[in-house]
Amino acid sequence: MKRRPSLDRPVASKAVVGDPSGKLKAAGAPAELRRWVAKRPIDEAWDQTPRGDWLLWLAAIEGLPLVCLVDAAMAVVDHLVRDGVPAADVPLVERALNAARALKDAAECREAAKACEAEAGAPDRMDYRTAPPERRQWALFAAAQLARSADLLIAADARQQGERDIEGRARAALIGVGEQIISRGDFDVPRFNPDDELMVGTLYGAEGAVQAAVRALAERGAEGEALRDPQETVANLVFEVLDPLREALRGGRLTGAMVRRVQAAAFKADREEDAIPAQKPRLVIWSAGILVPLGGAHFYTGHSQTGLVFLGSFVAALLVPGQAGAILFCAVLDVVLATGDQLREGEGKPARPESERIVRAGAAVLAAHVAWWLLSSMNG
Repeated sequence: MKRRPSLDRPVASKAVVGDPSGKLKAAGAPAELRRWVAKRPIDEAWDQTPRGDWLLWLAAIEGLPLVCLVDAAMAVVDHLVRDGVPAADVPLVERALNAARALKDAAECREAAKACEAEAGAPDRMDYRTAPPERRQWALFAAAQLARSADLLIAADARQQGERDIEGRARAALIGVGEQIISRGDFDVPRFNPDDELMVGTLYGAEGAVQAAVRALAERGAEGEALRDPQETVANLVFEVLDPLREALRGGRLTGAMVRRVQAAAFKADREEDAIPAQKPRLVIWSAGILVPLGGAHFYTGHSQTGLVFLGSFVAALLVPGQAGAILFCAVLDVVLATGDQLREGEGKPARPESERIVRAGAAVLAAHVAWWLLSSMNG
């Protein structure tokens, strides 16, 4: 991904950025990153940062929600699944991905992390006395770190909500009203606080996942310049997730829905959504308003077979997405009945009046559904 030069983005005021070097030092960021940021404007540092883990620190001190950092690490681990993770390890990595993506079950996050750690060993603790860790070990370790980060984020979010709840109850008791009277409002998404150990752990976990992913993409035992290409790949993945959110935060447009929408897009972009089911509610209303009364009227007047045509078309439209069900039902019905009447005439038998009525009804419904489909297609 080609990053935007800093000249292409609006210049941030000091009120927004503050003192990035000071914030990084207070947050416990790596010294190498602090030296990098101290030599250049914050936007230039953001655009040119060569490492994905550094981008996580910069996003954290600028106030991006911690869930965005977890999502960025998730995008990196998801890339590992597609590029380099052995087939035998994919279920373990995907379990960690799914647990982090859901962000609901802390116990599942911990179990997924333990399962990955059991297979990975401790690649981050190996030294010169042991052989370099294999790439698969680093990939599993990255997935474990991601799951650990998600576990701590769930805990941080629960504690933040609990504190808000206690505050609301205290206010209610102070003024002598029931606690249900006090509106607790919308809970804020957790943002990095260097004094909160759960939030610090969330950032460290995401950082560890990104760093391990670099090793998983590099050749075994690679160091120094040999890590440049994997670092660039990972940095671009992190940038792709975080940069739109950072811009939205700068412009005051970062909503809770947008935070999760970016995460979802990162994992659903390769699955095309079927556009037809989106039209289905309108089709059901239209079908229920026309086909059901017509079918009921024919049953009431004694033309039960014709009524079945209308009701069958409605049921087919419900069972099969879009207009395809109703169109297919009516088309097959008309062909079968018309063919049957031709066979009867070939045998010298008269055509059945009821069949003619059914064919006309089926043809009318078929034409109506085709017209609806054409109109829906033209209107997008």
